[in-house]
Amino acid sequence: METPQEQIARKASVQMATGLADMEQNSRVQAAQEDLEWSAAERTANQRRASKMLDAEQQRRISELETSEQKTLKERSENQALAVQQMEDERTRRSSLTLEADLAAELEQQRNRKSSIELQEAERKSRIEEDGTKAKPSPLKGCFNALKSNVKSS
Repeated sequence: METPQEQIARKASVQMATGLADMEQNSRVQAAQEDLEWSAAERTANQRRASKMLDAEQQRRISELETSEQKTLKERSENQALAVQQMEDERTRRSSLTLEADLAAELEQQRNRKSSIELQEAERKSRIEEDGTKAKPSPLKGCFNALKSNVKSS
C-alpha cells in the first residue's frame, strides 16, 4: 500500500499534469482563437483592398470610355466637316462643269451659225456664178454706208 506521502505526491503529480494539460489546452485554444481573429482581420483587409482595386479599375475603365467617347465625337465632327467640304467641292466642281458645258454649247451654237451663214453665202455665190449675173447691192447696205460716213465725219 501506498503511504500517505506517496498518495499526496501522486495526487500532486496528477494535479500538476492535469494543470499543465489544461494550460497547454488553454494556450492552444487561445492561439487558435487569435489565428481566427487574425484570419478574419486579414480577410476583411483583403476584401477592402480588393474592393478598392475593383473601384479603381472601374474608374479607369469609365475614364477610358469617356476618353474614347470624346475621341469618337471629335472624329465624327471632323468626318462631318470633311464630308461637308467634299460636298461643297463637288458642288463647285459640278457648277464649273455646268458653266464649261454652257460655254461649250454656246460656242457650238456660234460655230453652227457661222457655218450656216458660210453655207448660205457659198450657195448664194454659186447661184450668182450659175446665173452669170452680178449680185445686186442691198438697199440697206447703201443706208448703212451713208450712216457710217456721217458718223466718221462728225
